[in-house]
Amino acid sequence: MPTVLYELSAIVEDDLTSSLEEISTSLGRGEYEVEQAFVATHKRYQSGQITQWQHWEDVASRLGLDDVELFGTYAAHTAVVDHELLGWIRGQQNWKLGLVSDATPDYVGQFRKDLELDRLFRVSVIDSDLEANKTYGALLGTAAARLQARQDDCWLVARKSHHLEEGRTCGMQVIDLSHTSDYAAAFRAVA
Repeated sequence: MPTVLYELSAIVEDDLTSSLEEISTSLGRGEYEVEQAFVATHKRYQSGQITQWQHWEDVASRLGLDDVELFGTYAAHTAVVDHELLGWIRGQQNWKLGLVSDATPDYVGQFRKDLELDRLFRVSVIDSDLEANKTYGALLGTAAARLQARQDDCWLVARKSHHLEEGRTCGMQVIDLSHTSDYAAAFRAVA
C-alpha cells in the first residue's frame, strides 16, 4: 500500500496579490502602498525562504498593523481549491495518506474543516499544531513516522519547488504538480 503525503498548497493555493484592491479598501490605504508591502517578501515566501506567517507579519509591519488576521481572512476567502485533485485524493482511500503544511493555523484549520480533509487523511502534520516549530524536512519525517513508513518509501505531492526539494532531500519520491493537471499520468508511478 503506497504512502503518499500531500502538501496542503498542492490542494489549496492562496495568493493575496489578487486581493490587493479589497485589502487596500479595508485598510483605507492606497493600493500601491499595500502592493509594495506584499511584493517586498512575496518571492521569499514563494521560494520557501520564509513561512506564510513570516510573510504576513512582514507585510503587517510595513503597513504599521498590529494584527495579521486580516490576511488570513482574505487568503481563506480567495484561495483556489483544486477540486479535481481533491476528487483524485478521495479515490485513493486504499493508500496511506498524510497531509503536511507549514502554513498558519487558522488558515489550515478552515480548509481542514471546510474540505473535510481530516476524513481523507490518516494523519495531518501541521507545523502550527506542534509544540515547537519544525523545519519542513522534520514535518515530513513526523508524517512518515505517524504513517509507520520509512521516508524513502513515501511519495510527496507538491507544487512549490522548495517543498519538492525538501522531499527529495529526505529521500522521498516526489510528484511535481507545478506544471501538470494530468493526474493519471502524474500518479502512474505510485500505483
